[in-house]
Amino acid sequence: MGLMRNKFIYIALIFLLSTSACTVTRWRVIDQDKVDNSDFELLSNTEFLLQTGQVTPERPVFSLELFSRNEYEYTRKIESERTIQKYRPRTGFVLLSLLGASAAIYAAYDLQDNQPDSRDGILYATGGALGVLGFLNSKPVGEPTRTGEKRLLRKSGTEVRVDTVRTTSQSGEVVQVSVFYQGDIVVERSQRNFDNGQLEMNLASEIQPQNYGANPDEAFRVEVVRQGRVNNYEIPVTSIFQAFVEVQEEVSPLRNAPEVDRANVIIDLALGSQLELIEVQGEWTKVQYGSYQSYIATEDINILWRPSDFAQRISVIEVPFVPFGNIDVESDIPVLSDLNVNKSALIVVNENYVDQSIQRAFARRDGQLIEAYLQNGLGFLANKISSSYDFESSAQPTRAYTNLLSTFNEGESDVFVFLSGRGGFNSDGHPTLLTTDGISEAGRALDLNILFEALAALDAQSVVVIADIDFSANNNPGYNLDRLASVLTDANENAAVMFSTEFGNPSGVFMSAYGDQKRHYIFPYYFANALKEGHTTINDIKDYLDRNVSYTSRRLFNLPQEVVVFGNLNIDLAQ
Repeated sequence: MGLMRNKFIYIALIFLLSTSACTVTRWRVIDQDKVDNSDFELLSNTEFLLQTGQVTPERPVFSLELFSRNEYEYTRKIESERTIQKYRPRTGFVLLSLLGASAAIYAAYDLQDNQPDSRDGILYATGGALGVLGFLNSKPVGEPTRTGEKRLLRKSGTEVRVDTVRTTSQSGEVVQVSVFYQGDIVVERSQRNFDNGQLEMNLASEIQPQNYGANPDEAFRVEVVRQGRVNNYEIPVTSIFQAFVEVQEEVSPLRNAPEVDRANVIIDLALGSQLELIEVQGEWTKVQYGSYQSYIATEDINILWRPSDFAQRISVIEVPFVPFGNIDVESDIPVLSDLNVNKSALIVVNENYVDQSIQRAFARRDGQLIEAYLQNGLGFLANKISSSYDFESSAQPTRAYTNLLSTFNEGESDVFVFLSGRGGFNSDGHPTLLTTDGISEAGRALDLNILFEALAALDAQSVVVIADIDFSANNNPGYNLDRLASVLTDANENAAVMFSTEFGNPSGVFMSAYGDQKRHYIFPYYFANALKEGHTTINDIKDYLDRNVSYTSRRLFNLPQEVVVFGNLNIDLAQ
């Protein structure tokens, strides 16, 4: 019974050892160069100023903060981790070990029954050993289980790290700040509080706006001195200020397209009007007018750089459309003379020039005003008045003059001529009325010398020329008004020539930004008003103009405008 029990014990032991699993704990290397964050040395420490945030016209605040740059040397070490691995015997080896163990035990049992000796113990031990060997030849089951237990071993190297952090300044510390533009100082050096390692400076409130051009590519240089160290920061002009335009002409049309066309005018803007600039496009500038993008002549505006909140204070001075007849001088025209078939007139007016800088706003309205006084006040028949507006070549006013001749009665007619526009000089030195594209040369422009010679050749009762021509941009110091007028007045003792201003002086429009809105040029306005008040002789009209034209020009624009008259001052326009 004892032997049988031992046999079964051995067999059970072999079976258990062959089929059971086991776990093993081990340490394995997971990183050859693990940085030990607890083992370091500070190599250097440097403080510096850093510009933070973006400067924009909406928030033109220049901000600095104090930062510290720390350089550390960390130790690298070998890192290991403890894991648990589960093992299970290999099936093939277990079967072989079971067969071997069973054979050994069976032999030991037979040997014990037949002739017991020490050999049966050896066989039993051999069977047990075979079972154990089957267990020891096991395979791992699944992935090792990480315990999370790690440890650093020996040193493997070093690593340098840089850490930048915001820091604070000493209590009450100040820095020195100054601002430069193109080498010139625009904000004098002054001490600024450096509170808690931070500085803020509103550049728009500190820098006086200037004229920086249409598209400035320059920048302000902000110089900050802290603890003897100079720091420089570049801030573009466009980051601080916003561009606006201001009208520099008495009247400038605002258009919905970048081209000269009477149909594309949105409104007329008066001197001093301001708009937000979008883009300069050569001869035209795109601006913001309400919710619309519109165009204005670049020559008519000056560019302003202002803080963005200036947009809430801009002044748009509109010149409202006023139908003809609603201005005081245009209505209640007195009848000064009966209708007379022996009165003929020529009106030549240029207003819309291709070059926006020489536009003559309201010149056409002046022509309309003179024509109204000729018909309604001085007895001219409508079919006796010839006109030419906005001529591109002298052919147009020449046709108008030919029409005048067709209504002219030799030896009986009184001739009245009104000229308005920009003047110049041709290659012959003669004064001309420029074409709408600014040409002054003979064959294109209206040669005033030739016109006056033609008028002098007429067998007329009287000839009166009223000229509102602006030569201020094309003056010829070697030529004077007397020389031009004498071409006519020397040939006809009943001729008179009246000029609105001297060569070289401008002829101003009767409008101001916040007051007068006459929508006429000063000279023709007062010429018509003189007639309205009953002054019909050249001499009386001259006296009236002398009292009003120059005074009004200086009051509105601080510019001289002296009326000049030649010839017979006794001519009465009402006769």
